[in-house]
Formats: sequence, C-alpha cells, structure tokens
Amino acid sequence: MMKVCLVGPFPAALSDVKGGVASVVSALARGLAGKGCDVHVVMTSGGSGGGQAADWDGVRVHPVARSRLPGFLTYSSIHRARIHRKLEELRPDITHFHGEAGHTFNYKKPHILTVHGIGEKDARVDGRRFGLFRSFVIRQNERYGRRRSPNVIIISKYIKNILGKDIRGETWSIENPVDQRFFNVCRAPKCTVLYGGMIRPGKRVIELIEGFAEASGRLPGSRLRVAGPEPVPVYAAECRRVVEKAGLSDRVDFLGPLSPSEMAGELATAGCLALLSHQENAPVIIGEAMAAGVPVVASPVGGIPSMVDDGETGFLVDPNDRGAVADTLVRVLSNEAANKTMGQRARERALERFELCKVTEATLAVYRTVLAKHR
Repeated sequence: MMKVCLVGPFPAALSDVKGGVASVVSALARGLAGKGCDVHVVMTSGGSGGGQAADWDGVRVHPVARSRLPGFLTYSSIHRARIHRKLEELRPDITHFHGEAGHTFNYKKPHILTVHGIGEKDARVDGRRFGLFRSFVIRQNERYGRRRSPNVIIISKYIKNILGKDIRGETWSIENPVDQRFFNVCRAPKCTVLYGGMIRPGKRVIELIEGFAEASGRLPGSRLRVAGPEPVPVYAAECRRVVEKAGLSDRVDFLGPLSPSEMAGELATAGCLALLSHQENAPVIIGEAMAAGVPVVASPVGGIPSMVDDGETGFLVDPNDRGAVADTLVRVLSNEAANKTMGQRARERALERFELCKVTEATLAVYRTVLAKHR
C-alpha cells in the first residue's frame, strides 16, 4: 500500500470545505483513499494551537500550528520547519505539496509540487495592507521553491506560460479534480446569477454588481447571489453600498462562505455563474459550475479561457465594460433552451477533464514515476 502525504490547506471537516486549494486537496485525498492508498494530510491551515490528528473518510489529517506572525513572513521558515518535522514523523512514501512552493525548501524525500496559483500576483490585487511588500516577499520565496522542485504538476497552460522559467524540474499537466457531488447536481435553473469566491477587489465583485444592476431591468425577477468569505471588510462594505445605491437590496443576497453541499445547492438553481476576476489561474468554482451543468460568464484572464469555451460553455466578457457585462447576463439568462444546451456542453467537458477518478489515476501515475526514480 502506497503511503501518501498531501501538504496543503484542508477543511476542519470534509463537509465544510472553503477555498479552491482546500477543495482540491480534500477531493484528491478521498480519491486516493478510494484507490487503496494510505492517505495522510498535513493541514497547513491549522490554527495557532495546532490540534490532534483526526480520521475523516479514510484520511488521516494532521493539523500543523501556524506562527502568530503574518503568514507571508513565516511560511518559508517557522511553518516550513513544523511541516518538515511532521513529515519526518509520518515517513510517507511520497509527499505532494499543494500551493505554497516555499514549503518544499530543502525537503529531500520523494515529493511533488502542484502550483495552484501565482501568489505574488494575487497579493498585488487582494486589497489587503502592504500589498506590494507582501508580493515581493512571496515572489522571492515562491520562485526559490518552484526552481528547486524536481517534480511539478501544472494545472493550466497559463501557469506553464507565465512561470516557465521558474519551473526547472520534470513537469506533468493534470487539471484540478472536482468533487463528485457537483456532477450529481440536478439543475432547476432560475433567473439567478451566482458568484462564488472571496469578496475582495481582485475579484471585481463591484463590477459584477454594477453589470447586474444594468441588466436587472431587462430580467424581471432576477437575483444576484454572492457567496464567499469577506477577507477585506472595507471592500465588502463598499459592495453593499453599491447594492443599496442601485436600489437592489431586495435582489442581491450576500450568503457568506458555503460548504460544498451548500454551493452545489446554489448551482442547482443558478442560471449562470459569474466570475469577473482581475487574475485567476484555474478557478475551482468554474470547474464545479461546469460539472453541475451551469454556464459561466467570466473575464478572459489567466487560465479562464482554457476552461470556458466562449459561446459554447459560457461567455468571456470584459469586466470593465458594464454594458457588455449586462448584455451577456441578459443573453445567458433570457434564452432557456440555449442556457440548457450550453450547460450540457459544460458538463460534458467537465466529465472529460475534471472527473475525480480520472484525475486520481493520472496523479497516481506521476507518483509511481517519481518513486521509480528514487529506487
């Protein structure tokens, strides 16, 4: 039996997944356990006090305490040392790091890094304090880790194009898995626009609200549902002010963070998913929407164009053009037959690319290749 250790953010309970990378790690953990692996997760999202290991769905989860200092200053030192000590204790056959390349520094045992995003770019637009400084620190640590990782999984062509010079090890292209519950969604769509993600400037939620406001007069009974955590309270408050100013308080709902089951329920009644981000790699929420058969309206940035086929499974639109956003929302919500056809195509593409069993098999093949090199 292969002993696998995944290192990355993980939910406090498998029913309470919040965040794209945590969704990927939890889905892959269950997929690997289903293939007979002895699966452990070193949970990098543990609180400052750490915690006891726990078993969830055949997966052994080990929380690692974070430093009380800002994460972007410590994940390459204090937190990394704690992770490595836990890995020495667990002694897995192979370790699979997700997200923060800095965690791989000086780790000598067989391992793989999956690059989920470009942290330095996100830091510039996430609306939090000291964005440029945070971006600089993250860039130095991430670049060092990416350059020294001998085995790297790339989840989108965009990452390969942007970070090609920083990735010097052997690479494999494997897209993110999507939890099976999203493929099981039975759609009963309403005239509803759904947003899923953090509510922060880089996600351009205000631009979405403004586009919806312009479209709402042509879409009687339409609603906008905004789901996600609010890490930048000032920006979240501004979003609500824009809603009130537009006179849409009775048609825009702020739902807060949702569990996978709750998000699947929202997708079941959504007419479309809208994501107008400034920067994205391969958003898990788009894969989940496609699996549920929901058309996607998104900005043509990062890895999104490789996920959304414009005019086939959704629409790509300039988020800075309020009129274009409004017209696109009207177009996707006002034609029920076209919406259904587009959603069916999206689900077919998701089955081909994001189905958990396929992604798990591809990942296991990489594990076997890496282990063979170390024998």
